[in-house]
Amino acid sequence: MKLISQNISLLMIGTVSIFSILLILPSFLTVYAQERNDSEHMQGVRYLIEHGMFQVQKNDPPVKPVSDVPAKNCAERTFPKVNWTNCDFSWANLNHANLHGGNLSNINFEHANISKAYLYRTNLVGAHLQNAQMIVTQLASANLSYANLTNADGRFVNLNAAILVGADLTGANLKNGHFMIANFTNAKLSGANLSYSEMTRVDLTGADLSGADLSEALLKGAILRNANLWHANLHDADIKGVDLTGANLHCIGNPICIQNVITK
Repeated sequence: MKLISQNISLLMIGTVSIFSILLILPSFLTVYAQERNDSEHMQGVRYLIEHGMFQVQKNDPPVKPVSDVPAKNCAERTFPKVNWTNCDFSWANLNHANLHGGNLSNINFEHANISKAYLYRTNLVGAHLQNAQMIVTQLASANLSYANLTNADGRFVNLNAAILVGADLTGANLKNGHFMIANFTNAKLSGANLSYSEMTRVDLTGADLSGADLSEALLKGAILRNANLWHANLHDADIKGVDLTGANLHCIGNPICIQNVITK
């Protein structure tokens, strides 16, 4: 009985501590996970979410970016919480940089290398990330509302619980990404590669997913109300419990898709 009590106590302590790291852990196991599409870790994360045992701390509500604020502190190096609002870091190499919790609103990261950078809960509202290299970048709980990520390379990116309201991810490569409980309301994902991604309970309300590749994505419990799935590839996607109210289902590769799609 004493051993059982000790085990129960350890389980309770472990459960509390694991909640604080579950969002930022997945991509650190990327090399291993590339060979195992559905790791034991991700099964555990999904179990906690699906059984209501995981509560996400909400970010501040998204706000429209302000483009006329003068740039400040672009030379600041008080890592990780720098204030790089409106700064130009296009083509910069910030691979593995720690910018967790920083203010990077309206920053210019076009063509920048932020692969494997740590940007947990970072403010990236209105950021310019066109053609950025962001492979295995940690962006859990970050705010990227109205950010531009067109043609970004975000394979294995971690955007769990991130806010991407109104963001433009047209043509982005997000294969094998992690997007659990992320908010993509009214986001543009036309032509984006989301294949093999973990998207449990993601909110894609009003999102444009026309021509997107969602093959073998895990969309269990996702919200796709009024989403545009024209010609989206849903081959072998897990859509159990998905809310498709008002969605354009002229997609391909899945029984839910309306047959005989007329090409534009």
